[in-house]
Amino acid sequence: MAEVKRLEIDLGDFAQDNFVEWFVANQPDEADAVLDRLASIPYVEFLESHEDYASQFVEYLVNSKVSLNQNNIEEIAVGNYKEYCDNYTFAKILSRVLARVIREEFGISGYVPPRFTTFIISHLREGIENLNKRLPRERSDKSVSSRSIKDSCLICREVENLTNLFVEIKYRALEEEPKEEDIGFWHERVKFLRKKQIIGHKRLIEFENMLKGDDEDKGLCDVLDDIRKIRNKIAHPKGLLKDDLVQLVNLASYLLSRLEAFLPLCSRIVSVEKSSSGLLRVGIYSEADRQRSKPHMFFVRNDHPHIKDKKLDELINIDCIVLPFRIIKSRYVLDSHPTLLLRDEKIVNQLHATLKTERKVVIYYTEVAFDKLIETFALEEQEE
Repeated sequence: MAEVKRLEIDLGDFAQDNFVEWFVANQPDEADAVLDRLASIPYVEFLESHEDYASQFVEYLVNSKVSLNQNNIEEIAVGNYKEYCDNYTFAKILSRVLARVIREEFGISGYVPPRFTTFIISHLREGIENLNKRLPRERSDKSVSSRSIKDSCLICREVENLTNLFVEIKYRALEEEPKEEDIGFWHERVKFLRKKQIIGHKRLIEFENMLKGDDEDKGLCDVLDDIRKIRNKIAHPKGLLKDDLVQLVNLASYLLSRLEAFLPLCSRIVSVEKSSSGLLRVGIYSEADRQRSKPHMFFVRNDHPHIKDKKLDELINIDCIVLPFRIIKSRYVLDSHPTLLLRDEKIVNQLHATLKTERKVVIYYTEVAFDKLIETFALEEQEE
């Protein structure tokens, strides 16, 4: 029996920008009409209403990674969805599945970046809620239960991820590259956040003030460091007590309340236009915009440090961090005067290498036996 091999494809490879690039290159006569159509309806709706184009794109993309002439497709999988298929049926099946999965992963627009801060927020809420339910059953004179430890680990892990995001923002705001001594351990990252003063856009200065705190509000650097110390106790839980977890819930709840009022979200630039005043009008989708069909629009100065040396078309489809958003009645609302920081792939990989939330498309296939290949070539020659 032939060995079944596995091919993983990033879901982002099926996103709208790659589809457009493929379509323009392969069907130039129809490109203008399709681009007009894509401009009027969301990408997901386009895929659902143009199955032929969608399946042709899927077939092209898979064939570019594993030759369909030399291999047989056996099965496809996306997340929990799996289905047996072959070379003749996989493209249509996968294109239908992708429309649903892309809606979930990249929103109806097809441009939403993978979840990051929104994951952190939902996991913090989940951990806080679970601990609030369990803590009344914990005894102050005994070690805490494994279930409470599990929820505490969830909170601490997401707070560390949030620390990494704050470090990324500060490096980009300072226009510096990470130094190993600043990012090796959690306490070093918190220490870095305390160093140097951010200058520039007023929203970045607000971010800096939120980290450092004042007479009325505790700085988030202190909150992050206090949670880090509790995490160290959780890592060696013999001495972990109920009071430690009560403190963790209070700290995490305070952190969440501050974030709800000033939140950075990972975003993607989809348009940039130069206005008559010289300002740049930027269109973005944030990670929270899965149901949004039109981008957020706001102005930035054309001498913005991350933008001034780039051509406008170089900014399209680039990922960035936009701040601040606010959470109002479970909705993520963009501030009326936000700013953005372009993400740097090197910094992202250094700080977030273990955080991968994007799903994969998995293709299971077997190689065509050599004698079958010879037979296929012979038939093709006869037909010619």
